Amino acid sequence: MNFHFENKKIFIIAELSGNHLQNLSNAKELIKKSYEAGADAVKIQTYTPDTISINQKGVSDKTKKKYHEVKIDHPDWKNMSYNDLYEKVYTPWEWHSELDKEAKKYGLPLFSTPFDFTSVDFLENQKIPFYKIASYDVVNLPLIKKVAKTGKPVIMSVGMASEEEIWDAVNTLKENGCSEYALLHCISSYPASVEELNLSKIKDLEKKFNCTIGFSDHSLDLNSPAMAVLAGAQIIERHICLERKLGGPDSSFSSEPHEFREFITKIREIENSKKNFEELKGNFSDYKIAYGKPIYGPANEFEKSGVKARPSIWVNQKIQEGDEITERNIKIARPGKGLRPKYYEEILGKISKKNLEKGEPFSLDFI
Repeated sequence: MNFHFENKKIFIIAELSGNHLQNLSNAKELIKKSYEAGADAVKIQTYTPDTISINQKGVSDKTKKKYHEVKIDHPDWKNMSYNDLYEKVYTPWEWHSELDKEAKKYGLPLFSTPFDFTSVDFLENQKIPFYKIASYDVVNLPLIKKVAKTGKPVIMSVGMASEEEIWDAVNTLKENGCSEYALLHCISSYPASVEELNLSKIKDLEKKFNCTIGFSDHSLDLNSPAMAVLAGAQIIERHICLERKLGGPDSSFSSEPHEFREFITKIREIENSKKNFEELKGNFSDYKIAYGKPIYGPANEFEKSGVKARPSIWVNQKIQEGDEITERNIKIARPGKGLRPKYYEEILGKISKKNLEKGEPFSLDFI
């Protein structure tokens, strides 16, 4: 199925992520700058440190160090626990209504990426128009199922995912009531180089999954969004920041407002050109380099480490031998050292065969 476009032009999403630096005025300014640059929608992320990762209270130091430190090779993320990292970048939930009003002032839809069940419930109360699923959550089938059951359109990034994982996610969407969805090719490197982009995968995804395909761009190259359009992308998503020098965990792969406007201008020029795409590709010297070849699964060393940061099932409170496994004592959270989320519903109601400490990765051997 195709994602619904009212105006049929390339749909450009400005991702705020943590670039507001937890300052509401910054967040509002980013929405204004997104509008001025020509974006079609603004996206935020909906989680708290304790909904996306394990609260470290009651977790032993040994368990913290072994399982909950960020292992992704990124200079701003090293030597932090996942809980600490997300504490620094999350968007306070009390901002959502105010940010939605701000976006509406400029005629922009505001939507969000949820990361757990409670964030979906919250966003439904906020009446967001559609959802985004992050690349890291392609394997989080219980979350995808809950989002699909809202009946709203879904845009899903598929960075790092194998073809089988993408099919599992797409089938979960379709089987649970989602009739409008799009997939975004994505290289989960931060930032991604032009050589890594593998834009040929856009057409490959379209051929295999028969739906709208876009590109979630983590590069800083100002030609890569336009090259993605020439490769077949109908949606472009990119992170926006006020200034990279302000810092923050996402700033190194985010575009400043003037850069955002520049790449959008290139895309609109392509849309308005009377030349065909084959002719226009000649305007971009790096097009063949960026085109690459379709790769499913981790495409580089960064993505290999990124797979380990996906969500999995964890012990969320102390469990005694003989206790029932419930929604209270286990949790789907990052990182990915526990059981795959697809087993979540299957293990609920089972009995634990051993004593388990908070913060341990869950295993089928425990039941």
